[in-house]
Amino acid sequence: MVNAFALPDGRIYVMLGLARLLQDSPRSDDELAFVVGHELTHVVEHHSAQQQQKATEAGLLAVILGAVTKSDAVGSLGSYGASAYVSSFSRKDEYAADKGGVLAMSRAAYDPRAAVTLLNRLKAGGEGKNKTVNGWFGSHPLTENRIDRVKEMISDLQDGRELKDRSARDLERDDREARGRN
Repeated sequence: MVNAFALPDGRIYVMLGLARLLQDSPRSDDELAFVVGHELTHVVEHHSAQQQQKATEAGLLAVILGAVTKSDAVGSLGSYGASAYVSSFSRKDEYAADKGGVLAMSRAAYDPRAAVTLLNRLKAGGEGKNKTVNGWFGSHPLTENRIDRVKEMISDLQDGRELKDRSARDLERDDREARGRN
């Protein structure tokens, strides 16, 4: 499995599939710096705790909706809506973690362009063919959107500008546009 993740206590795990992908790269140190910076940002910004709270609230609301209407169908629709709601926050956290990864690797004198290289290789490895489903329910943004944002961040860094935080509206617009290209 090509993946990495961080636990709330700060432990970061790089799965064997990702380690193998990195070992075949001439820029493996730079790419690993992006991965570690990305995961460390999740820890520092407490993303997992925030996600758990939102998931609990949204799930509870879906159960109440199903119970009040006495309809399994309405409860199921509420559950799907809750999943889409929580996923949108998760994708926002992923963009924030990408920003943290780019900043961390840049500060540590790694080449931030390697983040784009890695994301392109992940995309080429098969990000999932259904952009519509991933756009609504995926925990990660579409890789092509992440690549565009990382390129923008690198340009800002090179020009001495501070990296912009994207609004929720910007993120949703980009996701809608990507789903439309499906």
